[in-house]
Amino acid sequence: MSEKPILFSGEMIRAILDGRKTITRRVIKPLALERPEWIASQRRWNVVHRPDGLGRLVLCPYGQPGDRLWVRETWAANSLYDNLKPSEVPPDDTSIWYRAGGKRGYAADSQRGKWRPSIFMPRLLNRITLEVTGVRVERVQEITEEGAKAEGVAPLFSHDDIYLPYYRAELDRDPMPYLNYLWHGHIGRGITAKQSDAWAHQYSGYEDARGSFSSLWEKINAKRGYSWASNPWVWVVEFKREGDE
Repeated sequence: MSEKPILFSGEMIRAILDGRKTITRRVIKPLALERPEWIASQRRWNVVHRPDGLGRLVLCPYGQPGDRLWVRETWAANSLYDNLKPSEVPPDDTSIWYRAGGKRGYAADSQRGKWRPSIFMPRLLNRITLEVTGVRVERVQEITEEGAKAEGVAPLFSHDDIYLPYYRAELDRDPMPYLNYLWHGHIGRGITAKQSDAWAHQYSGYEDARGSFSSLWEKINAKRGYSWASNPWVWVVEFKREGDE
């Protein structure tokens, strides 16, 4: 069994904590945009190769079933340690705050130090460990409606977000629309008149989870050259949170 670090956005970390996200799709490098006949999945090891035997073999960097992934996320320690390197922050005698929500320890929030990038989170300070339960290879557009839901896409409206009577009726819609991640998704309390002009765009959504996932994929990957339209090859990594049944 191996352990590897993995990064998620704050919204996807919240989806994991809520139990909504049990799958992640990651671009296969360097073969993401190769011709379809050049990609194949070889038994449970899920290596990617050219069938003619002349291409490279690429093992899944996220492991195989039974391996573990520990999640790095944006975090903060007690302000007393702001001048220390992340590796020097004592893991046992300080509180840790997580940007996605929640904290470890009992220090007052006024003692929280500076936010630190997820890439610099030490293993001993992380709070989420995932067990890999399955790995396969497919094109990103092959995702199903159920697969999109397992990716953790959020409903467009929730009881926490809705406070204007005009939008409360949307809670009774069937099916519930899903968030468009290329827009903001919701307006916070205390909106300004200028913000109110953008409501039509803030509440842009999709009627299905698959459409919502396409916008999430576009938001994260289009700028890296792997747009939804390019339909890249991806690792599909299924997991369960350690401690969950």
